[in-house]
Amino acid sequence: MKYIITILLAVILGVLLNTSRTIVVQNNNYYIKTATITGYSSTEDQTDSTPFLTASQKQVKKGIIACPREIPFGSKVEIEGKAYICEDRMSKKFNDRFDIWFESTEEALEWGRQTKMVVVYK
Repeated sequence: MKYIITILLAVILGVLLNTSRTIVVQNNNYYIKTATITGYSSTEDQTDSTPFLTASQKQVKKGIIACPREIPFGSKVEIEGKAYICEDRMSKKFNDRFDIWFESTEEALEWGRQTKMVVVYK
């Protein structure tokens, strides 16, 4: 129950602050921030010359997310109740964003660019 109240407060604060990249709640186990979330798929124009291999050298699969560089590989990230594992990296110019891996370009485009509350577990 305490976790749900914390999430609700974070969402309300995020909406009131109406700003990206703001840490709204932080404790020893996790922090919650608002961030831009985009989608990508395994094509060389969206990644690099090894589109099916993440920056941590893992094969892409559902549940993979590219994270800002300060978040260690293997960290759990939660967006709208869905869990992701940080196994990839964003380009340096987008280091304040998260990028969810999708099986197809169409799915990634359908996701688009959204601002969401992100729970990052330490």
